[in-house]
Amino acid sequence: MFAWLHPGPNLPAPIHQAFRADLLAAYRLEGDDGAWLVAAKSGLVRVANDGTKTPLCTWDEVERAAWDGQERKFTINLTNASSSEYILAQPTNKAERERLDQLARTLRQQVERAIVVRRDNVSLGDGALATITIRRRSDGSLYCLSLIESDDALNEEQLATLKQAETQTKLSVGLTTPQD
Repeated sequence: MFAWLHPGPNLPAPIHQAFRADLLAAYRLEGDDGAWLVAAKSGLVRVANDGTKTPLCTWDEVERAAWDGQERKFTINLTNASSSEYILAQPTNKAERERLDQLARTLRQQVERAIVVRRDNVSLGDGALATITIRRRSDGSLYCLSLIESDDALNEEQLATLKQAETQTKLSVGLTTPQD
């Protein structure tokens, strides 16, 4: 079923050794000293040619992801407002094109799975806006995340409105505990 997970002639052993059953897809980064961009069950990881892993993000930290096929570039925007771009190497044969396509599909699927179960946009007054999302962690559990757009710190009335909106959003998906 997952034939692309098995080591092939073009997938280095350190990639498989570093991830084993957690590997979903992988592809070489452009010019990055033999490093690979790896989609693992837990998130996106950069793997050096010696097998050293550098976690880049978990799937639920991704606010938005875009793939530019012509430039072979992934742009990942995180919930903390940072973004990163990853340029992938030019495929040289059919197997590499298939591996690149698999990574693109896997990234899309993992981001879509984790990104939002529910999204509510709420006006907090005085131009402040909140986007309240229910997101899914890699273990399947749900949690609430609020992203605020405001020029100033929120006042007490805005904070109360935000808290009420968060509670309503949580209840709409069955999250009722304070830590959710």
